[in-house]
Amino acid sequence: DDDVIVGAAAIERYGPAGLLRSVVVAPDRRGTGVGRQIVAAAEALARDEGMRELYLITETAETWFPRLGYEVVERPVAEAAVGDSIELTTVCRDTGVPMRRRLT
Repeated sequence: DDDVIVGAAAIERYGPAGLLRSVVVAPDRRGTGVGRQIVAAAEALARDEGMRELYLITETAETWFPRLGYEVVERPVAEAAVGDSIELTTVCRDTGVPMRRRLT
């Protein structure tokens, strides 16, 4: 907004799958739709790059992402798709809820 960053996200590619990472919205912008817009833009980018599904690991937004079409999956399912990610191997190895959204 002008020159102020109000949100961000990243995608790591793992073949036909991607890992949606670090979705963040400035506290004063939460509840305004910025998060939905950022996730939609990340999904569009992933589709354009040929990814068929996006995974994420969350410790704080497990009730928010299902509103956007993400479903909880078992950790082995996520590991099979994006298991080399630092999110699964280090940062959230024992914590976090793995989720997936099919893009096709």
